[in-house]
Amino acid sequence: MAPSQLTELLSSSDPPSSASQSAGITDACSVPVSEIIAVEETDVHGKHHSSGKWQKMEKPYAFTVHCVKRARRHRWKWAQVTFWCPEEQLCHLWLQTLREMLEKLTSRPKHLLVFINPFGGKGQGKRIYERKVAPLFTLASITTDIIVTEHANQAKETLYEINIDKYDGIVSVGGDGMFSEVLHGLIGRTQRSAGVDQNHPRAVLVPSSLRIGIIPAGSTDCVCYSTVGTSDAETSALHIVVGKPLLCTCARWQPGLLCPRPVPVARSSRCRPVLERGSCCVPPCSARCPVIPLSTQL
Repeated sequence: MAPSQLTELLSSSDPPSSASQSAGITDACSVPVSEIIAVEETDVHGKHHSSGKWQKMEKPYAFTVHCVKRARRHRWKWAQVTFWCPEEQLCHLWLQTLREMLEKLTSRPKHLLVFINPFGGKGQGKRIYERKVAPLFTLASITTDIIVTEHANQAKETLYEINIDKYDGIVSVGGDGMFSEVLHGLIGRTQRSAGVDQNHPRAVLVPSSLRIGIIPAGSTDCVCYSTVGTSDAETSALHIVVGKPLLCTCARWQPGLLCPRPVPVARSSRCRPVLERGSCCVPPCSARCPVIPLSTQL
């Protein structure tokens, strides 16, 4: 099979039962390339093949696809599917071609700046990141610079000071307050760099090219729920890994003026409008376009 014959859909017509069960799949499976996290060669030496034609192979070859598995209630799970080949050359051809296809997905982040609030919610932000998020980032070859905040507004202040051009995005690990802090810092930094007075009521704000990812680790995580339909850290991490953006509408409040501003965040499978005390919202333009509130300082 030549690389040109590969389509946007990777299929396994007859995976061995042991491999397919490990991924939660019992029959034939299909994996969209856009939802593949990574691919790697599988060591088959010493493994027992329970049944089927794979058992008859003298030297079977295999590669494992790490991918997204859609679960109930809008959750995404990390799944693995092993594909078996009768020839080593064919196995390596699949690996090479799939890796080339993944390289062409330019919307995926390569280097991220991560802010972790260790005090929000139940104080589990650092633990959630290390156990549920970091392994997925490593698997997807995403490098990170991590800042564990020590006081309020540290993330916002840091974004005003450091060089953010080297990053593909910023990740907020915490609750709604942490996200608001990161968002304010990013928008404020962008306006300053563009020479725009963000406090002027008629100012036309310049959009930032950086996207924001949200890992829920707060008390309510309303903003995260509004973007991905659940407050599950693994789901949010997978949305960041595959790099699917969502354009959300933010409300900037000034006396007598209400201006919606688009901000790119993670992709949404279901959205809900969010309203927080001390902020203003405009009605969502559709069921898939939530309103993310910003404080009156923006």
